Amino acid sequence: MKKRVSTVAAAVSALSLAGFSLSSFAQDAGQDQAEEKVTIKQVMKEAHKDGLLAKVLKDEASPEEKLKLLDLYVSMAETKPPQGDEKVWKERTSDIVVKVARVVVEREGAATDLKKSTDCAACHKEFKPPAK
Repeated sequence: MKKRVSTVAAAVSALSLAGFSLSSFAQDAGQDQAEEKVTIKQVMKEAHKDGLLAKVLKDEASPEEKLKLLDLYVSMAETKPPQGDEKVWKERTSDIVVKVARVVVEREGAATDLKKSTDCAACHKEFKPPAK
């Protein structure tokens, strides 16, 4: 019985230390990500102008490229729109994130749904400020 109690105590101690270490790691990782904030302009360049979205939609992207697209859209969802209703922005960008995630996990019809959600003109009309 005494051996079992000491084993449980050791396990609890190890888990506590691991939890503290993971918590510290997560905080450090969050700080690194905050420093490397991706702008909407960068997302548009990498995802749209450089053709990553098109590659994903054609099912020609590697798993890493699909994850890159997901990361870009998550970054965009974490920003504020330059103009327009922020609540609508969050709804639309969150919808795109879910659609890309469905592509990443290879759900049937996901690419078609993603294409519908990434209609540039509709989004730009509401959120992109006029060119100066």
